[in-house]
Amino acid sequence: MSDFKFACPVCGQHITCDSTQGGSTLQCPTCFQKVVVPQSSTTTGETKFILTGTKVGGRPALPTMIDGSPSVPPGKNSPLAVAVVWLILIATIAAASVLAIAVHRRLSSQHHPLTPANAPAATVSQPKVPAVPLLTAPPANDSNWTLEVDGSLLSDATASGRIHRTNFICQRAVLDGGTLSLRMGDPPELGVSIYLHAKRSADLAGQWVDITTNFHNAPRVTLRWQDDQKRPVNLSFVGGYALRIDFGSMTSNRLSGRLYLSIPDEAKSYVAGTFAAEIRKPRPPAGP
Repeated sequence: MSDFKFACPVCGQHITCDSTQGGSTLQCPTCFQKVVVPQSSTTTGETKFILTGTKVGGRPALPTMIDGSPSVPPGKNSPLAVAVVWLILIATIAAASVLAIAVHRRLSSQHHPLTPANAPAATVSQPKVPAVPLLTAPPANDSNWTLEVDGSLLSDATASGRIHRTNFICQRAVLDGGTLSLRMGDPPELGVSIYLHAKRSADLAGQWVDITTNFHNAPRVTLRWQDDQKRPVNLSFVGGYALRIDFGSMTSNRLSGRLYLSIPDEAKSYVAGTFAAEIRKPRPPAGP
């Protein structure tokens, strides 16, 4: 027979008894609790574990290491079990990361449906040039069309009126020698040219022109417009019209002025207002 030790489940007192006493009841010499002696698992006096008895009426206790730390049934914290637990934990974290990335990409594609792969090529749009608003001229009547011209008909507004029943506003004025041209459109759709008796544009600065209907040797006046097929049409007058022009001074290669012109055509064409004519350089003399 051999002796073995077991611990009291209440106070931890080590008790020595014979191996044949397993299953019997003893009284702890320290806490005086009744303890059931555990069954010895070895036949020698040397054992790695100190068994723990069971309090009468309680559950069997786990064996305790000799150094006092509790022992665990084999397989619970084995290296293989720990490795398996860590692998499962790492796999769970990796799956959660992949799922989060997929959700983020899906939300990003919903906010930005055009990705660099399927986005259309960028196009450079040309800036739109705002159209010049056209002035709506009133119908020709005795208040704005008359062959009796005086200084009261000269307006400070931009030169405008009506040419062959079409509203006209001067968008460009050019003075080429003694020829004054007022134009609308590019290329010109409407216009009027006045061929004054002057060799140089500078000679007109500070001068005034007054042409009445009975003026002898009046300068030629030409109206220009387009027909229904957009073909240019010209109509010239060498008398019978009324004209008044007051030229100002030259500044920055321009000559400003005010004019009133009324034409005795069926449409009662007229132009009245101010202009700033661009002075063109004189043409070089023709060679021999």
